[in-house]
Order: sequence, then C-alpha cells, then structure tokens
Amino acid sequence: MRFLKNLLCVLILSFTGVNVAAQQITGSIRGGISDPSGAVVQDATVTAKQMETGLIRTVSSAKDGSFLLVELPVGHYSLEVAARGFQKYVQEGISLNVNETVQPSLVHVVLGRLFGLHVEWASAQYLQLRVCRRDRGDRKLRLQRA
Repeated sequence: MRFLKNLLCVLILSFTGVNVAAQQITGSIRGGISDPSGAVVQDATVTAKQMETGLIRTVSSAKDGSFLLVELPVGHYSLEVAARGFQKYVQEGISLNVNETVQPSLVHVVLGRLFGLHVEWASAQYLQLRVCRRDRGDRKLRLQRA
C-alpha cells in the first residue's frame, strides 16, 4: 500500500513538472531594417538590452533585412541597430510579456545615412564637393579636370 502511495506521488509530481517545464517565461522581438529609400539592410547588428538586469542579446539581420531575438526574459528593453555606412538607431521602452512576440509593426527601424555629398561649385577646370559626416564634421574635396 505504501509503495502505491509513493508511486502515485511520483507520477503526480512528474506530470506536474512536465506542465511547469512547458510554460515559457520568455518572449521575442522581431522586426525589419530598411534605409530611408525602403531598401533592406542586411548584416546589421541588432542588440536588445534588458533594462532591469542589463542582459544583452545580439543578432545580425538576414538578407531580407529581418531579425529575430528569441527567448528573451520578460521585462523592458532598449533596441540598438548599427550598420556600416548608417547612423546608429536606438529605440527604448519596448515591453516584453510572457510568450509575447513584439511584431515588426511595433519595431521597424529605418536607418539614416551617415554622410551626405553636396556640390559647392563647379568650373571648367574644378569641381568642389563638401562631404558631410555626422560623426566627423564636414570636409571639402576639390577635384581638377585631367
């Protein structure tokens, strides 16, 4: 009789354990990255940082510009996107709940170009350009006709 009670307890606990293990206490952030013209940006570094704990997860965007950060603990996140030739993008205040996936409509980043090119003046012999960089300031470039 005692054996049956112990066996019943073990069975109940094992089934309860499976049920608890199946519950997820994580979520996901999914999105797409494009430039101002709408072209996708691949190989961008996407970093999610949990504000409460400082946990950091990083992925790269796919060929179609999409990214997916999975199994993130619930909490509040900031999202940072960096890509070569573009300015860094930061979005804060992303709340992630249990079994939730934040969809692209909520997190769709558009990266702006890091530099601009302006023609200041031109003549028969010279062309002067101004290269504007947000990280290093402006530079002038004078080209002479060969």
